[in-house]
Amino acid sequence: MRRPHNLAIAFATATALASLVAATDARAGDAKIARADLIASNCFNCHGFEGVSVGIIDSLEGIKAKGMIKKMMEFRNGSKPSTIMTRIAKGYTEAEIEAMAHYFEKLTAGR
Repeated sequence: MRRPHNLAIAFATATALASLVAATDARAGDAKIARADLIASNCFNCHGFEGVSVGIIDSLEGIKAKGMIKKMMEFRNGSKPSTIMTRIAKGYTEAEIEAMAHYFEKLTAGR
């Protein structure tokens, strides 16, 4: 049995990766939206799938971008006390917070 050449393996890997990236970009529309989608997925852990909470944690459904940006910046700078959101918000840049807020506004606008 002949072993595949390393170049063939590298090409196949690169081709598969390119296909994955292309599929992600096609699904998301552009890199900025894809990044917001990725960031927002972290919110689903506590706020529910697509931001629709089924528990006691606030739902992000119907939130306006301006309001979400304000709240996240308050968490980030410590003016809005929280046990966990302050730590989470500090992990994002202002641009990431804005992208995430606009993502949630568009995600739940049609409901």
